Amino acid sequence: MARLFWIALIGVFTLTLMIIGWRFLSRRYPLHCPATIIWMLENRIMEDVAGSEVLLKRAQIMPGMAVLDAGCGPGRVIVPLAACVTAGGRVTALDIRPERPERL
Repeated sequence: MARLFWIALIGVFTLTLMIIGWRFLSRRYPLHCPATIIWMLENRIMEDVAGSEVLLKRAQIMPGMAVLDAGCGPGRVIVPLAACVTAGGRVTALDIRPERPERL
């Protein structure tokens, strides 16, 4: 039991260091979100708190609007956003990694 506790503690400590290190470095260098912490963004709890539909509702996106998605990433928000502005609107996607908007 004690061994399992220490393994869990080391895992939490390592994850915390990774997140703090990424946050520190991302302020100095243009870094994208590391794949190791995507699970923090892509889960049911986050979807309920700050999911695509929640964000679009808060931003009051309506048909016909021109919208910029800066830091679009893999398109978690931009796909529902494009459906929200419909044919009369326009959506522009930007990301630090050039291959991301090209995929969209």
